Amino acid sequence: MEKSEIKAMFKLIDSAMRIESKTDVAALREQLETWYSFFKDDDPAAVRAALNYELTHNHFKPNIADIKGAMRKLTTASPAELWRTLQVAADNGSKETYDAEAYKTNTHYKDEFAKLPPVLKTYIGSAKGLREFYETDHNTFDKKQFEKEIQELQEASEQKMIGGAK
Repeated sequence: MEKSEIKAMFKLIDSAMRIESKTDVAALREQLETWYSFFKDDDPAAVRAALNYELTHNHFKPNIADIKGAMRKLTTASPAELWRTLQVAADNGSKETYDAEAYKTNTHYKDEFAKLPPVLKTYIGSAKGLREFYETDHNTFDKKQFEKEIQELQEASEQKMIGGAK
């Protein structure tokens, strides 16, 4: 993660939690350096997904431990939880598709795709993939195959998080 991405996190946290920052510049620099030291080796998409998770599941401004915990939770979520997350994102993406231009450009699906945990982004591939998933008959969808692929992706992600050590 880059420092600019950490700054964007602060802006999102402050705007989402409606807390005005009245910190002096030196304190902000120190805070930025602290957060950067904790997140510099992390995948920005994983951090953003964890931050989105925290902002939608927590009433308080998230701290480093909250976001790191959410990253672990999203990496280790059960296939059933991830299946439900994928269904909700697909359903949310389908909203307001009466706008032909929005439908053609996958606008709503892009917004929902951006919120997905990294493992689901890898699985589904793109906003267009999310739209195609929505259009699939979920009664005939091979959930066993989904679970198998998700577990493989989670294991690979977990290995990456711990540096490939077993």
